[in-house]
Amino acid sequence: TALAQVLLAPPTVSQEPSLQDSLTLKDCVDMALRNNADIINARYNVDIQDMAVQTAKGQLLPSISTNYNANKAINGPRTTGSIIDPATGQVISALGQSQISGSQGVGTSLSMRVYDANTLSNIAASRAFFRATEQRLLNTKLTTIQTVKRQFFQALQAEKLLDLNRESVRTAEESLRRAQTMYEIGSAPVSEVLTERSDLESRRVTVITQ
Repeated sequence: TALAQVLLAPPTVSQEPSLQDSLTLKDCVDMALRNNADIINARYNVDIQDMAVQTAKGQLLPSISTNYNANKAINGPRTTGSIIDPATGQVISALGQSQISGSQGVGTSLSMRVYDANTLSNIAASRAFFRATEQRLLNTKLTTIQTVKRQFFQALQAEKLLDLNRESVRTAEESLRRAQTMYEIGSAPVSEVLTERSDLESRRVTVITQ
C-alpha cells in the first residue's frame, strides 16, 4: 500500500506514488459509503421499518373470506303398509324405498374497517419510526463522509510533511559532506563534523517516524 511504501522507504530520495495519485477523495468517500458497516446496518433498519409501515397499512385493507359446505342424508326404508303374501297366504309388511337427500353451499363475505383508532395509531407510529431510521441513515452517512475527509486530508498533510523532512535529510547530507571536506583540508574542527553527523541521524529518525 502507499502507506507501507512511505514507512519502509529509505531516507534518501525515492519516487513512490503519492497518496493522491492512488485514491482521490471521491474514491475514498464512495468506498466508505458502500462498505461502512454502520451504513449497511442503517440501510437494513430502514428496509425493516418500511415493511412495518406496509404491514400496519394492510390492516385497513378489505378482507375477503369464503366458505363451502356439503351434506348428504339417507332416510328409510320405511314400512308403507301390510299385504298378503300369495305364496303363503300370510299378512306381511311392505317396505318402501330409501330416500337420499343432500345439499351444498358456497358463501363469500367482504369486510372492511371504516375506522379503527388503534390501527391508525399503529400506522402513525410506524411512519414516525421509519422517518427516524431514515434520519439515522443520513446522519451515519454524513458522519462517515466527514471522517473520511478529515482522515484523507490528514494523510495528505502527513505526506507533505514527510517530503519536507526528506528534503531536510538531503540538506543535512550536503552539510555533512561539506563539513567533512573542510575538516580534511584542515579548515574545520572534527566537532563540526560530529555535529553535522548527529543532526543528519536525527533528521533520518524523524523521517522514519513520519
